[in-house]
Amino acid sequence: MMMNKITFQKIKDKAIGLHCAFQKTSEESWIVQDIVAELTIQIGHIVTASKVSIAGINEAERNLDDLDDEISDVLLQAMVLAYLFESKIEDCDVTDNSYQDYSTSDIVLTLYQIASQLTESSMRLNGKRFPQKRDLLHDGEEDFFLNRLNKLIAILLYFAKQQDMDIKNCFEIMEHGAYHFLSGYNEYLLSVKDIQNMIQKENIKIAKKLNEIQQERRNENGTD
Repeated sequence: MMMNKITFQKIKDKAIGLHCAFQKTSEESWIVQDIVAELTIQIGHIVTASKVSIAGINEAERNLDDLDDEISDVLLQAMVLAYLFESKIEDCDVTDNSYQDYSTSDIVLTLYQIASQLTESSMRLNGKRFPQKRDLLHDGEEDFFLNRLNKLIAILLYFAKQQDMDIKNCFEIMEHGAYHFLSGYNEYLLSVKDIQNMIQKENIKIAKKLNEIQQERRNENGTD
């Protein structure tokens, strides 16, 4: 299922909501560069799930076999960036068939190439890398970033179509799983807080007892 304008906007709204919800799991607020880094990580998971990675590189202890879920994870980060950069559906040609002859390996390699360009561009936007003079096709660094982001989304959606993936349904399944994780995380935080409160109470008791012992010794020394 390809996305129309309405579906595209709904997924963008869901993505930014999920992104904000996940901020509670991070000690620091994310900037664009961090979101691009997460997008690149998730593309790495696509490599594993699509079985095109080199033997010995995969993380055997991690379950990264669900290609639909990994594509949805990449789409999540791409949509957050699309939201932040105000990407419009007409700028992202989701009907582009120029990738129809791409193999899975070709698509994954292209996604990685674009992710590296987005990483470099985000570093420039963040003042971490020297400015690059862009060609006449791009009106500055932000326009270049948005152009590459739209290309990545278009290729990702074509890849989903190639895999006979219902992108809307798969994204919603991923979203449901993410919120389920967050509910468990909230319970974890509460349990940690309970333990911290218990430790604090015990520390107060210990400090009080030590103070009593010290006072008794001072009284004894004063009597002698």
